[in-house]
Amino acid sequence: MSSQRIKTPCVGLCSTVYGDLVCRGCKRFHHEVVNWNLYDAEEKRAVWSRLEQLLAQVMAAKLEVFDAARLRLQLAQGEAWVYPQLGLTAHLPDDDLRLMLAVPRQALEKPPR
Repeated sequence: MSSQRIKTPCVGLCSTVYGDLVCRGCKRFHHEVVNWNLYDAEEKRAVWSRLEQLLAQVMAAKLEVFDAARLRLQLAQGEAWVYPQLGLTAHLPDDDLRLMLAVPRQALEKPPR
């Protein structure tokens, strides 16, 4: 059993305090927000899994890979970085590559002064 703490999905925009049954920020149900600190690791992972599936469903309609070979090459060359811990998945047809989230390197560099 891992002693690593599972982080909360909270993004600091909780709307359940205003009566929403689903938080507009993190998309957890009210009871999940209220009981998060009482959940064991398995329950927390189940919530995260549901949120990741929701994000993948939402993003599937917004993300299209036009050139899988070019994407694979850019990932291999470090021209795009992948952050699997953020949970976004996109499946390429007939391929086992799972794009979790790619961010162009330039987007992460500090702007020149």
